[in-house]
Amino acid sequence: MRELVAEGKTIVFTTHEPDVAAMIADAVIMVKGGRVLHSGSVAEVMTSANLSEVYETRIEAGEYASRHVFFWD
Repeated sequence: MRELVAEGKTIVFTTHEPDVAAMIADAVIMVKGGRVLHSGSVAEVMTSANLSEVYETRIEAGEYASRHVFFWD
């Protein structure tokens, strides 16, 4: 996918896995009930508060070895 982006292509994909989105995406849009709740860079959007709101459970976001990690209760 990075090669396509380097060629100027735009990639749009969906996932319910925050770790996958954080690994692949440059920008994230969080949608719930058909409404955009949050959008922006991975660092701006993939926060504990935003993830907990969307998934309706406590999620802790952090970093380990320069990667985004997420922990569910």
